[in-house]
Amino acid sequence: MEYIREEAGNSLIDSWKPIIAVALFDAILTVLILLLGNTNVFLLINQGLQLKQLDPIIALISNFGVILLIAGGVLIFTLDYKYKSIASLTLMLIGFWLAIFIGYSLKTYFDVLRPYYQLPHTRTLIFTSPDLGGSFPSSHALLSFFIWTIIAVKAKKYSIPTLIAAVLISFSRIYVGVHYPLDVTIGALIGIILGVSILSLELIAKRLNRNVKEGLTTSKPGLNINFNPYNFNQEAYL
Repeated sequence: MEYIREEAGNSLIDSWKPIIAVALFDAILTVLILLLGNTNVFLLINQGLQLKQLDPIIALISNFGVILLIAGGVLIFTLDYKYKSIASLTLMLIGFWLAIFIGYSLKTYFDVLRPYYQLPHTRTLIFTSPDLGGSFPSSHALLSFFIWTIIAVKAKKYSIPTLIAAVLISFSRIYVGVHYPLDVTIGALIGIILGVSILSLELIAKRLNRNVKEGLTTSKPGLNINFNPYNFNQEAYL
């Protein structure tokens, strides 16, 4: 039993290594943006990386990428026989609504104007409704990296494609002019933290459930019944 638990613990640590690596990289990227200047990095991406041939594709990724990512996660946990799991799908959907709530609440609280309201020469490929809240943090980055965090642990085979999709979606939000770089990096970090929190709660619930079951099993009194009808008589005549 101890050997099995040790192997399970090692497997869990291996599953979470990519999440820790991406979170650290995101934190380093956030520090670099702060050192270089949020606006400066935004202008470098928004105006310095003008690839007009790719503009329509990047705009499509920015608009619909996160919807496709959510749909992909749902398909993984409902259609793929190896990862088919109602529990995993429920976790992702609960986290999805939590991510929307957290993102909108933070946007309302900080109320940061989007770049095209503050910087007159912003190259804007899409516009967002003021009803969706301010610029900080990026809900697209938050949702994308939340979904990636769940998939990185629950369906590792799809981890790299999902990470690439999350990075492209997050980058596109700066490129099209609707978010500053810090909106994206902080949004991604919140998404990872939310994913880790939900996975941790699931792990705690499983351990508590297992401990309760083990406790019930070991606490049952053993019934030592002798079914040999001649045993008593044999001992009596000795």
